[in-house]
Amino acid sequence: MKKYLFPGIIAFIALNTLATFSSALSKLFGFALLLWAGWLLIKIMKEGSAATKSNPLRDRIAGFNYNHFYENSGIGIDSSAKEIHLISKGEYKVYPFEKIRNWETNIVTGGLTRSAPSLTSAMAATADNLRQQRENKANTGLFLQVKDVDHPKWHIEFPVKDIQRQLERWMEILRQEVNEST
Repeated sequence: MKKYLFPGIIAFIALNTLATFSSALSKLFGFALLLWAGWLLIKIMKEGSAATKSNPLRDRIAGFNYNHFYENSGIGIDSSAKEIHLISKGEYKVYPFEKIRNWETNIVTGGLTRSAPSLTSAMAATADNLRQQRENKANTGLFLQVKDVDHPKWHIEFPVKDIQRQLERWMEILRQEVNEST
């Protein structure tokens, strides 16, 4: 439900702008905001339906005892072959356990602008918040470094809900499977 909050806020601002201001420019701005909110809602609904469709990269790691796939990243551990399967940004590679140098988790939050007294500063604050959220997402997750000159660092993303527990779980899985099995 949270994913509908931002488009809902934009639609509210758009409707408020249309109802409050009478100039042609403000009406145009209100309609532009309304169109943007509609586009965001359509994008969110398409992403939701795409998540239920078969994904060839996700299907590659689905059969392992330990696997995780979220958005365009994933990890699967083949305990019997002692291999780790990694997916990130459409790339897929398999590494033997010996090629894993290290791994770490990171959670980055905060840095968001809280208040904005005018419509112009509210728009600037929204843009700053979106940028900050992208940066936070890029620096949050499970990061693995492997012996590969073409792709030495892999970023596995996780949903924000219960991320701390999920990252702790994967740290323990990697300790048991990689450290204790070699």
